[in-house]
Amino acid sequence: GSSSAPVNPPVSDTTPPTITMVGAEAINHEQGTTYDDQGATASDSVDGAVSVSSSGEVSNTAGVYTITYSASRRHSRASRAPLEPAQRGV
Repeated sequence: GSSSAPVNPPVSDTTPPTITMVGAEAINHEQGTTYDDQGATASDSVDGAVSVSSSGEVSNTAGVYTITYSASRRHSRASRAPLEPAQRGV
């Protein structure tokens, strides 16, 4: 007989990727100088190392700025955990 179950069923992924910021979570930056962000890395329980993108900018004006990091997974799967961003205050 034949089975109706898929040969490779989707992997259930209930844990979001873990984003780890390189350097401190909060940074004091000298006004009037260029800010070079240290970035972040991410690891997913199914995909392993995954890509990280960032958004936000730090201007020359005194203030508090936020850089937000987001991770993306390589493969689409059923039962996926939500992707949670990480943030650095500058």
